[in-house]
Amino acid sequence: MIKRNKTFENKHILYFVVSPIGNLKDISLRAIEILKTADVIACEDTRNTLKLLTHFDILNKHLISLHNHNEKSVSNKIINMILEGNVVCYLSDAGYPIISDPGKILCEMAISNNISVTTIGGTNAAINALVCSNLPSEHFYFYGFLDSHQSKRKKQLESLKEMDSTIIFYEAPHRIKATILDIKEIFNDNRRCTIARELTKIHEEYIYFELNDVDNIDFDTIKGEIVLLVEGNNKQDIVSDEILINEINELLQNKKYSKKDIALQIAKKYNVSKNYIYQLILNINS
Repeated sequence: MIKRNKTFENKHILYFVVSPIGNLKDISLRAIEILKTADVIACEDTRNTLKLLTHFDILNKHLISLHNHNEKSVSNKIINMILEGNVVCYLSDAGYPIISDPGKILCEMAISNNISVTTIGGTNAAINALVCSNLPSEHFYFYGFLDSHQSKRKKQLESLKEMDSTIIFYEAPHRIKATILDIKEIFNDNRRCTIARELTKIHEEYIYFELNDVDNIDFDTIKGEIVLLVEGNNKQDIVSDEILINEINELLQNKKYSKKDIALQIAKKYNVSKNYIYQLILNINS
């Protein structure tokens, strides 16, 4: 089913407000205006939002806490408030709602109830970090948080190792060393990386390194909110198609190997995409 909804022609609108990730001056003038006019402000943590509102002298607002553990039940209440004619906005503790933060269920429920949704923009840790990362920015992939369990985290990294775009992760300081060690093991490649921490705050810092440098990093000094950026797989550019095709032809002569076996074997040897090798095989046989 196709659903089109011109945001500001609808009398019922839910505003997703982007909050500062550190420096309070990064909030937009439009965000301040919406917060001042809102009848209800839903937020991830009322204590953090109250500090923000107090800083901008926005007082006596009706605050509702909506977080990961109560999102479904509270979203119902918020939807009813909007349908009753209240101006309602939602903001998470730092940055964009829904992006590694609560708000997705609320957004889905709003759309299903013919409520328009709109974003009041602002700063974002992933984009801020990418700009100053000194890594390729033409194409990038935002992953967010990896799993806290190592076995699951390694499986997630396996699915990312062939990606040729810069990869952006969020990570906690107590896991950052273990995560980088896992990346080094799974990617098996000395890629460039950047740690961006405490963005827009007084202790903002960028750490530029390669995976082989990991043993020389003092992780005890890396604290606060962290964005980790890892260079994409560019090995495919180093090995020519001619070399790959010659190797494919040699293995094709050995009837005991299937096309998938050949693709896997060559991909591991040259650290290139298995799918790319398989496509070369299909082209040869066509």
